[in-house]
Amino acid sequence: MKTFALIVTFGAVLSLAFGYWGRFTQVGRLQFDEMAGILPFMSWYAGIGLTVLAAILWVVLAWR
Repeated sequence: MKTFALIVTFGAVLSLAFGYWGRFTQVGRLQFDEMAGILPFMSWYAGIGLTVLAAILWVVLAWR
């Protein structure tokens, strides 16, 4: 389960980083304009969801 928690945490970091770059930087907004902008938009919110899941997993692991 610790390996799964690490994978989810790493995925959350990557997803949030890509989402941040694509949504909140000028270069990212130029790269992902109009309909392509859905990729960083969804990546940002997937990263938030993965972060919540990772936090839950780490709490469960610490509690065990």
